[in-house]
Amino acid sequence: MTKKILIVEDSEFYGKLLKRSISSKLGFQVIWCKSFKETEQAMVDTDNILLAILDYHLPDAMEGEIIELCRNRHIPSIVMTATFSPDIQEVIWSKKVIDYVIKEGAHSISYIIEQIDRFNKNQHIGILVVDDSSVSRTHLRQLLKIHQFKVYEAVDGNEALKVLDANLDIKLALVDYQMPVCDGFEFTKRAREKYPLERLAIIGISAIGSHSMMIKFIKYGANDFITKPFVSELLYCRVNQNIKVIEYFETLREVALLDPLTEIHNRRYLYESGELLFNNAVRNGNYISVAMIDIDDFKLVNDTYGHEAGDIVIKSIAQVLKRSIRKSDIVVRYGGEEFCILGNNMDPKEILSLFDNLRKKIEEYEFTYDGRKFTVTASFGLCIEKKNTLTDMINNADNNLYRAKELGKNRVHL
Repeated sequence: MTKKILIVEDSEFYGKLLKRSISSKLGFQVIWCKSFKETEQAMVDTDNILLAILDYHLPDAMEGEIIELCRNRHIPSIVMTATFSPDIQEVIWSKKVIDYVIKEGAHSISYIIEQIDRFNKNQHIGILVVDDSSVSRTHLRQLLKIHQFKVYEAVDGNEALKVLDANLDIKLALVDYQMPVCDGFEFTKRAREKYPLERLAIIGISAIGSHSMMIKFIKYGANDFITKPFVSELLYCRVNQNIKVIEYFETLREVALLDPLTEIHNRRYLYESGELLFNNAVRNGNYISVAMIDIDDFKLVNDTYGHEAGDIVIKSIAQVLKRSIRKSDIVVRYGGEEFCILGNNMDPKEILSLFDNLRKKIEEYEFTYDGRKFTVTASFGLCIEKKNTLTDMINNADNNLYRAKELGKNRVHL
């Protein structure tokens, strides 16, 4: 079911601007109400409302009553106000809202869009709370749940390291300094041995708010530091800022692991992610298989139809391969006109027929370039016997590929 955004705003201009921006930039369906009463009538079905954007001062609800209406129906909300004071700020945060925005034109619209997008993504992001105090953990968990984060907990650094290893969706850890067995410093130092700054953000927390404490945390590898007690708004700002940095690094890494021509992954990705898959297969006794694939007589395609036609062939075959495997498998462009598929727990009795069917798909695919039609074939080399290393399996599959070429091409050799 498509999620919706509820806007409650009496200003015609601001309401239209918000609705248009949310629909065009985020693709959500928008429900727009202009009063407290209209909102009550519209709330027949609230199950598919992701969150609400609420004007604090409405003609029939001047003191923020609309916030309580949404809160009673378990709809998270971002509050807008044209006038701001410490009293209003206190009332807004006491209602456990996601955020508040001062209406100041285009900047505030952009901020709201960013916060909606952030809130929608948070359901897939894990945050680890590390503190031996159950009261502190509960407080942080409740604050983070308001923003829809997945929250994990640990009572000390040793337990936290185990939780990290078991949950790859954790992007940030909030770590108290004073803990038995393994304190915040020790956890940070040990976590950094395995999880670099661009993979995991660590925010140190302590009631001892000295400069030396903060400096020591950061020197051990923390990204940030917060002194207890803290206001929730500060926590959210620090958490969101650090997660944005992690996501920025993830975007850069993803670009680095993609082949620009085919938009499938490259050889570097095969050796990074494939190593994890191989180690998991060794550990759990799963089957793992490698297929090396090479387009036959590819030079002839380039010489006959031109390099642009050759690029079309490579891109098209990459998509054929990608559509033919499961999400749990890996397909990469290994280099030039060569591809590699890493099969995760494929049935060894069916592998030969599976790849032969894939060979036939390539053989039957018809290309058109500059008004001329043509086809190509591909040769496959397989390795289905688990070797000592992933590299050994790739080399074995590559040797079988050369053998397929020697035997006449357009065949699968095992």
